[in-house]
Amino acid sequence: MSFEHYPFMINGFNPPNDWATLYMEPGIMKHVLHMWREDGVPADVPLIISESGITAGSSGPGYLGVTGKAIWECDAFGTFFEYGGTAFYRPAINNGAGGDGNLGPSSGPDGGGAYGTPAYTPYSSAHLINFEWLQHGAGANKIFPASADLKDAAARTVVTSYAVKRPDGNWSLMLINHDLNAPQPVHIVIDDAKHVSHSFVGSVALVQYCNTSAEDKNITIAATPDGMYTLPAGSITVIRGKLR
Repeated sequence: MSFEHYPFMINGFNPPNDWATLYMEPGIMKHVLHMWREDGVPADVPLIISESGITAGSSGPGYLGVTGKAIWECDAFGTFFEYGGTAFYRPAINNGAGGDGNLGPSSGPDGGGAYGTPAYTPYSSAHLINFEWLQHGAGANKIFPASADLKDAAARTVVTSYAVKRPDGNWSLMLINHDLNAPQPVHIVIDDAKHVSHSFVGSVALVQYCNTSAEDKNITIAATPDGMYTLPAGSITVIRGKLR
């Protein structure tokens, strides 16, 4: 069964387009998938998102920064597959509904960290998902449940996490820091079926797409001995490698 996913409705010309809405997407997606099953869609019928975007229209006033729409899309994609989705599509990658809108390099504050800074393009999240987090065109990527326990003063989940065992044998984590104002340390632990904890070992790939573009990274580093890593403010991080 296929359906469209545009979670934030246009309200006149002012959709809910502020950074705080980004905390909502994982909960919205979980609810949508649960709703279809509760409404009678059999468990063996695949759920397919045939079209998607943060809003069904161009952006309005607000601030989603350099990474906001990429954060929304990575959360939507990761949550959809973690909770049993089968296939996820978005409109044309260069000008999809709500995916690009008016985001030119010199557009308003929704076009970057400040006026004149680089704008988000849908290629940002598509590349992170398909070529950094997942292994594209190489076989099945096995998605496992993942969670983080950090809450803010409003009881919102600050860091979302998505775990994949790739065809090449690497474990790959996509970690999203929704805190626009501060970096967040994370302690990464992966438990196996026997509840034995593992951490990364050897060299790991570290890819970070950040609201402050100077913090962007695509490097190889030595795995930290204590499993601690730092997520920049308003960022998407992919860490992948072998486990101890």
